Amino acid sequence: MNVEGRLSHYRSVATTPRFPRAVAGVITELRLARIPRDAIGASAPDLQLLINAYEVELKEAGRTDWPGVLALASEAASAVGGNRPRLIGLPMLLLDVPIRNEAEFVFVDLLTAATTEPRTKQLCAAFVIASARKSKILNCDLAVTTAEPLRRARALSRTSSADFSRRERDQ
Repeated sequence: MNVEGRLSHYRSVATTPRFPRAVAGVITELRLARIPRDAIGASAPDLQLLINAYEVELKEAGRTDWPGVLALASEAASAVGGNRPRLIGLPMLLLDVPIRNEAEFVFVDLLTAATTEPRTKQLCAAFVIASARKSKILNCDLAVTTAEPLRRARALSRTSSADFSRRERDQ
């Protein structure tokens, strides 16, 4: 891309030895944060070109990265009916699962929302909120397409522990 003159902003550093690794790290962070492509393209058009090239290379090689794995897993967790994998919706135990970014939060939120057992759903929701707070995900103000899971988590976080215990006892 640099040889073709398409990377005007990064022209001076594109040939340095650590540039590919740095760009790969930025791309991964942006994909994990689930920043919309149009937002990236509006603020960093050269970076958008690199992201597009990166995704084309992944697709042509038949590979994916961690953000891609999380996107596929989130899609599977949100599937309904006959398209849902057989393990989605069963009771689960989330033990010390770190949630470090928006993509992981969305996946765990969809996975816990799919469980059929109400008590498991409540306990998992409480865990997701605690982990997201610890990682400061619930405090981010990114305009991403995951507003509903964040809204649900914020609403649950306003529920006092006494309310949670009362609900658990009543069931």
